[in-house]
Order: sequence, then C-alpha cells, then structure tokens
Amino acid sequence: MLEMAMSLIQGVLGLPGKAKDKIVKDIVFGIVRHGLTTLGGALLAHGLVNAGQLNDGVGSLMVILGLGWSLWEKRAGLSLSLLKG
Repeated sequence: MLEMAMSLIQGVLGLPGKAKDKIVKDIVFGIVRHGLTTLGGALLAHGLVNAGQLNDGVGSLMVILGLGWSLWEKRAGLSLSLLKG
C-alpha cells in the first residue's frame, strides 16, 4: 500500500504545473472531506449532531477550504508574475 502511494506521488510530481496542481488539489480535498466525514460520523454516533447538521457542516467547510485555496493560488500566481517582471 505504501509503495502504491509513493508511486502515485512520484508520478504526480513528474507532471506539468497545472496538471500537478489539479491532482494535488483533488487529493487534498478528498483527504479533508473524508476526515471531516469521519469526525462527523463520530459526532453523529455520540448524538452531538444530527445528519442534517453533519451534511451542512462538512459542505460549509469544503466551500470555505475551496475559497481559501483559490485565493491562495491567485495570490501565489500574482506574486510570481510580479517577480518575473
């Protein structure tokens, strides 16, 4: 399993910029989404939230993460273009 993960990472690192960024973004969002769902499942099992609250919370956090990621990418791109001249 670890070898498969390392092979995937090496393959991604060899890709051109935009393709690599998209794959990394998809992987990060997938990991975060599953982590939030797991945490939410534990909260749901203990009766601290209901299913509707869990869906709303995970969805809201993913939107916030997506917006933050987008702003970060745009800012990084802007600073790189300013450095180039």
